[in-house]
Amino acid sequence: MHDLGIPFNFTQMDYKTLRREKPNYSVKHSFMYDFKLGEYHLRPLCNVWSEWSGKRAEEVHRLIQNAAREHLLHLPTDFFPDDWYDYEAEIFEGRADRPYIAHPSPSFR
Repeated sequence: MHDLGIPFNFTQMDYKTLRREKPNYSVKHSFMYDFKLGEYHLRPLCNVWSEWSGKRAEEVHRLIQNAAREHLLHLPTDFFPDDWYDYEAEIFEGRADRPYIAHPSPSFR
């Protein structure tokens, strides 16, 4: 919000807050956008939209990708890494580090 000049008025806490100086800053953005939003929500929606609209799922996917790219131009250059990231479905309770897994070619950016 600071980088984009968006005013904010809330208490910033270290828990679940992404700050540029923290490790995995861009990896965590990728995890939230590419994996949580993209793979869990957008990919299934592309399939449903495809069935409803009669367009191929790949066309719907490209529409979302193109729209996202317009917005990404306004983000700081270090916001996302080149790859996209997820992690194994394990319990990481009590561990400070989470072993993120890199994948090439982000689908929705």
